[in-house]
Amino acid sequence: MKNKLFANAVAFLLIISVLSCKKEPDECQGKGIADISNISAPARGAINQDVEILVKVVLSNGCIKFAGFSEVLENGNLVVSTNIKLDGCICTDIYSEPELKYIFKRAIAGNYKIIFKNAGSSDVEKVITIQ
Repeated sequence: MKNKLFANAVAFLLIISVLSCKKEPDECQGKGIADISNISAPARGAINQDVEILVKVVLSNGCIKFAGFSEVLENGNLVVSTNIKLDGCICTDIYSEPELKYIFKRAIAGNYKIIFKNAGSSDVEKVITIQ
């Protein structure tokens, strides 16, 4: 009788501890825009040639991963977001600043303003002349 009571108490405590530690999935998942620490871009490029822009982003812990670039046109300017994804609740304290390559290419000569969205502070603007 004592063994059965003890086993039931242990099972009850185990279930309670597992349920109390469980977090909602929304708290451990998310998407956003990265902080940008530096952008290196040439001032000029050639028609139909890749212009390589180096974007250094801040990933403040091990659960934040780079999820790609996205682009939209706003008022004739190209607005680029450096997307990140949060995946997990228990994260390492690994801080990193990977340098990512963003490729810009245009078929028409002209001056192009590219606005890089920055979560941490002001957006970063670069003007590239395509000849």
